[in-house]
Amino acid sequence: MIWQTFGLCSCRSRPIRAVPVGSHWAPHSHWAPHSHWAPHSPRNQSTGTIFPAPASESREVCTLVIRVNVRRQVYPQLLRWTNAHSGVSGRLIQHGCMTNRHPPSWRPRISARQAGAFTRAQAIAEGLNKRQVAYRLESGIFCKVAGIGLRHRQDPVTPAMLAHAAHLTWPDTVLAGPTAAMVLGAPLRLHNAHVISQFRRKPQMHLIPHEFKILPWERDSWRGLPITTLSRSLIDAFVVLPKQDAQALFVWAHTHDRIDTADLELHLEHFPGRWGNTRLRQFLAQAHTGVMSPAEALAHDILRRSNLTGWKPDVTIRDGLGIIARVDVLFPTERVVVEIDGRRFHGSDRFQADRTRDNRLQNAGYLVLRFTWQDLTTRQGMVITQIRQALAQRTPGFRA
Repeated sequence: MIWQTFGLCSCRSRPIRAVPVGSHWAPHSHWAPHSHWAPHSPRNQSTGTIFPAPASESREVCTLVIRVNVRRQVYPQLLRWTNAHSGVSGRLIQHGCMTNRHPPSWRPRISARQAGAFTRAQAIAEGLNKRQVAYRLESGIFCKVAGIGLRHRQDPVTPAMLAHAAHLTWPDTVLAGPTAAMVLGAPLRLHNAHVISQFRRKPQMHLIPHEFKILPWERDSWRGLPITTLSRSLIDAFVVLPKQDAQALFVWAHTHDRIDTADLELHLEHFPGRWGNTRLRQFLAQAHTGVMSPAEALAHDILRRSNLTGWKPDVTIRDGLGIIARVDVLFPTERVVVEIDGRRFHGSDRFQADRTRDNRLQNAGYLVLRFTWQDLTTRQGMVITQIRQALAQRTPGFRA
């Protein structure tokens, strides 16, 4: 039963009939108008107790503080009754548990330490009751994140919020796979939290458990939460993600030196029969050959058939500020870089990153040539001609 405390003030000219403090109140008592605001149904009968008026109220104003059951529309009926009787002002005084009312923008304070995530129990512990939490969930003020984790609708879902929601649901698990990689900086956009559990669990909403084995040196901590290392998180992500997304993530991880062939070889050695090793071996072969995409494979084939020599695939270039980029093809003697834009669409963020990288390469003394998938498939002669002209410009004795 939900209780609220209201104060009912009379005006000075027509005070409410005095009622002894501590007396029992019923809807049809002699001092309340019959059924003007009291409920008619026996199920809705409300009782209460008369309490002393707050000390801040004037002694000239007769004040009744009534504790009533407001489960079934007593509060709106109370307002209608006060408005219908001139002897009682329609002012309701906050008193007692009325101070527990929270605005729609309210969040548990502990959510600030959990990236915006919290649970029902935490919301109740900080002042809400079960019905208030249920109402905010039904009305969309609170939204589910993953497992038992909740968030306020004004707070966007972030990788950190997903991580905390998973930990709040299963504190004994380890954050892993794509979620751990996303938390550690991988360019992923996911709404599911992946964790490693010691025993079989059923998936919950946006929370996916895995029974992977973890080596001792593959465990780490992030903001107090157990998590797998970046290299192990990427390897698990290569396995559980769809093939196209896994390929794109591998290209990013390899070109940004987040993972190398030694990490893949060590994992295959310790877990030879693991599900997903076929895909890991394919990525390992790509890392050895330097071919990160079908477009790069086609570009390498064109260069070989044109008898161009002196080039190297998948080379890291550095300047005084650190690593500039891992380029697709480099002619080190002539300092000519060939970049291949694959068939996948590049958004505005990737476009900006490519322009910034090209500027740094040019300032470091490199000439950058960019070709698209359409260039490689329909204009191969033009591609070879432009590369030969660039090499001739950079090397006076070169024969185009």
